[in-house]
Amino acid sequence: MLRKYFERSDDDDESDPPGPSQVHRAIARLMQAGVIKVIVTMNFDRLFEQALRELQIEPTIVATDTSAPRRRD
Repeated sequence: MLRKYFERSDDDDESDPPGPSQVHRAIARLMQAGVIKVIVTMNFDRLFEQALRELQIEPTIVATDTSAPRRRD
């Protein structure tokens, strides 16, 4: 139902999926500078991930508790 807002439609060759906004990119730059370490979002788009990858930062995605990195004490 929401796919049309995030992915290119087969019916509409000219429509581009939305890209990262200025805010996504600004937050990515803050992460690059070390000001922000973690982003927690309930969104299901990949705009933060795209903005980080534009800066050659590979995000660690934690979608479930089992996918979270484990601390080694």
